[in-house]
Amino acid sequence: SFFAGLAASGALTSGLRLITKAAFDKTSHGLRKGVVLFLAISTFLEFLCIFLYAFVFAKLPIVKHFRRKAALEGSTTVAADLAAAGIRTSHSENDDAKQERLSNKQLLMQNIDYAIDLYLIYVLTLSIFPGFLYENT
Repeated sequence: SFFAGLAASGALTSGLRLITKAAFDKTSHGLRKGVVLFLAISTFLEFLCIFLYAFVFAKLPIVKHFRRKAALEGSTTVAADLAAAGIRTSHSENDDAKQERLSNKQLLMQNIDYAIDLYLIYVLTLSIFPGFLYENT
């Protein structure tokens, strides 16, 4: 889901920039208008996402289900989210089934394929960006 979101956000951003760049003429004033429109739409979408996360996301039945499930499995990281959603859980203090937290190195080794994917995505992104800036200047 993380990679799907990353890909969708990149595609949406690129598409939005192409549309705003094509909507105005190729003069510096027209390009400036396109950039301002792009930033305005992007800012609006960002605030919309923040609003939806703060007020709508916690009320979705599927989110409540998985947060409740995580809490029943002993997760303490969702306690505030559960309280905000109005879900009450009882925690037993002597829970012997709790696992110890893995170190960052152990987590990296378990997810090395995802780490390499992220690294390659950002290397590609950051290798294209300087050329794009050079072209625009």
